[in-house]
Amino acid sequence: MREVSKKITGGKLVRIQYDEKEGIITAFRLLGDFFLYPESALPVLEQSLLEKPILNVSEILEQQLEALDAQFIGVSAKDIQDILEEDLS
Repeated sequence: MREVSKKITGGKLVRIQYDEKEGIITAFRLLGDFFLYPESALPVLEQSLLEKPILNVSEILEQQLEALDAQFIGVSAKDIQDILEEDLS
């Protein structure tokens, strides 16, 4: 499993553990010192990314956040996408 960590604007640490094969996410875990409300949305968000293109992470997370009436605090879906893209480059 790959692991990438980055401090984003505002000083929050985001750590992502993931696997991908040919651009498709096969495992995904999101950790860090940011918040998600409600916390119970995290496993749903992580699961929603499995078997999806890694380049669509931001869009998928935004859709799921809206569907779950959830919100990130201290990190954004775009931050997560940017971290993954940087790791893959």
